[in-house]
Amino acid sequence: NSNLIGQWVLQQSAPGGDAQVRGSITCFNRSRHTADLSGLIERSDNPAFAVGGTVSWTVGDNGEGAYEPPDEATPMTLFVSGAGPICGSNQTRVPITHGNIQVRADGSGGGGQN
Repeated sequence: NSNLIGQWVLQQSAPGGDAQVRGSITCFNRSRHTADLSGLIERSDNPAFAVGGTVSWTVGDNGEGAYEPPDEATPMTLFVSGAGPICGSNQTRVPITHGNIQVRADGSGGGGQN
C-alpha cells in the first residue's frame, strides 16, 4: 500500500451521539468483492472518535440494482492514538441501510457507507 491514496467519511446518527468523522485510508486489501480497510481519524465532531485514532472495518459489494442483496459492512473498530494499524475486521458484516459500497479491480472503487 505504499502508493495508497484515499479518504473515508462516517456520518452516524446514534442514541449515544451523532458523529461526522473523516480521515485518510492507511490500508486497503481487496479480494474479489470484499475489501479490508483501515484509516487514520483526521477530523471529528465526536470525542468518541478522537483525532489521531485509527479505525478498521471490512465491506462487501453485493452488486448493483434493485434485485441484488444490500451491500454489507462490519462496524468500525476504533483504536486509540498510537495503536498499530489493523486492516479489516473479523466481525460479522451486516447489511447497510443507506449508501452504496463499490469494490472494484480498477482502483477507482472503495468502501463507503452512510
